[in-house]
Amino acid sequence: YFAEPRLTLWHQLNDQWRIKASAGKYTQVLTQIEEYNDVQVEEMYWRLADGKVGNELIPITTNTQYSTGLSYQKNGWKADLVLYSKNVENITALGLEFDSGLNPWWIATGKSIGAEFSLSKKWLFGSSNINYSHNDMTLDFGNDRVYPAPYNHRHQFMMMQTYQNKKWELSLIYKIKSGRPYSEYTSFYVG
Repeated sequence: YFAEPRLTLWHQLNDQWRIKASAGKYTQVLTQIEEYNDVQVEEMYWRLADGKVGNELIPITTNTQYSTGLSYQKNGWKADLVLYSKNVENITALGLEFDSGLNPWWIATGKSIGAEFSLSKKWLFGSSNINYSHNDMTLDFGNDRVYPAPYNHRHQFMMMQTYQNKKWELSLIYKIKSGRPYSEYTSFYVG
């Protein structure tokens, strides 16, 4: 059994402005596992969690998330700014090059802070949307080092245009993300 309490509060300041805040706990029993290998190519796959941490077991992932934001809306325009923080427990990685025994599973905790800004406008023929997000996520495997999450794209920018007619709708999306994160090495070994 899982308890997933969530709370969302908002307050309408006037006709255009609204503030909001939310907090929640989320549980994920289907775990996304990222495999690290010597050629630096990640393989992603999904597996049903075994339910607890232990030798060769996949734990259930939990996420505690907090956010606050400000929203503006007038004459078909809408702008949103959201700041958030996430704490994720039991992130599972398969890293054979890190393996010091028979158990290839590595369990990490993740911390993420970020901000999202979006601006949209409704037109007679459709809508336009611009979105920017900044995210900084790190992983801690319990080995006295903190690593950037390999799937973390620190900067993301998206533009979307939707055209509507009585019989059809067309959407065009352009998305660009920052490059691959990396860890700075502290020592170099040639063996």
